[in-house]
Amino acid sequence: MIAVYGNEACADCSAEDPSWAALDLGIFLCQECAQLHKAEHTATASAPGELNKGSDLVDHALVGTEQHLRQVRFLQDPSLTIDALFMLKAIGNQAANAVMEARLPPHVRATADGAEFLRRK
Repeated sequence: MIAVYGNEACADCSAEDPSWAALDLGIFLCQECAQLHKAEHTATASAPGELNKGSDLVDHALVGTEQHLRQVRFLQDPSLTIDALFMLKAIGNQAANAVMEARLPPHVRATADGAEFLRRK
């Protein structure tokens, strides 16, 4: 799946060889951006956790009146489900970014302030 064009780099910062994924978004991430995704979606939850290889990070944060689910997982985790792998294969970085970055100005991309980019994306 990472060999598919667009997945060989982090969906947010373009770092090579991403080792994490945001399963609900169907994207591949580097460790730093995975940490940003986790922190962004746990800002309203209790204490944000550390990313540890093999951990299953599921964050529940209230967004409006609905509960939002964010899963950030290490790609080498043997417990990744077939459904999660299909989601990553079906979406991927290129398709996800085509939607999530469609309204961003062309010059805006992950910068030193990755958290701000993530919010704008």
